[in-house]
Amino acid sequence: YEGFAELTIRTSTHCLLGPEFRYTLTEECARLYHDLGAAVDASGTVDPTAQKLAYARRADARSRLGDLIVSRVALRRAGSEAHDDLLSVYMNSTLADGRHLSDAQIAGMVVWFMFAGHHTSANTAAGTLVELARHPDYCREIVAEIDALYADDPELGYRTLRKMPLMDGFVREILRALADWAPPPQARDAGLRAVRPDEPGFTGFVFKIQANMD
Repeated sequence: YEGFAELTIRTSTHCLLGPEFRYTLTEECARLYHDLGAAVDASGTVDPTAQKLAYARRADARSRLGDLIVSRVALRRAGSEAHDDLLSVYMNSTLADGRHLSDAQIAGMVVWFMFAGHHTSANTAAGTLVELARHPDYCREIVAEIDALYADDPELGYRTLRKMPLMDGFVREILRALADWAPPPQARDAGLRAVRPDEPGFTGFVFKIQANMD
């Protein structure tokens, strides 16, 4: 998982922030996103200012990521080259009153966008690799599909990747199976008592904590 997490960080930064940012990345960026993710827990929705080591690391990581992105924004503004990525979209966007997004707002949007997707991508990739190892027959078919596609050494790109129906179907099956693999709901201490998911009248909720929340 850790290897795919770093890979997806590098891929997403290339798409969102441009190749010049991606190729200056070190392992620091993946570590910073790890610290953001480690602070995501249900208690944070009740008291996001609680004094926890994970929360302190989250704050430090968010601050450092903001600094990295703001410095990239400054370099973009100092240059004249046009870029086709999400950072340029944010830099050229305006609010309802016509004002451009501030550097802090741009950094927050980029951090949130990257955080929202890289865990899912890393888990999917890791799960796909595990299942390919568990099913060598499927693995051989998919490897043959990839070898045949790249026999003429085509350029790696989205259009080429979409020409892998076996791989596409295998990944889709991984995504479908996640619901079967997920652990069942567990009892939770609600303060006054423990609440069990099998209690009559029980209702649940789905939450997602975004990385750039104060």
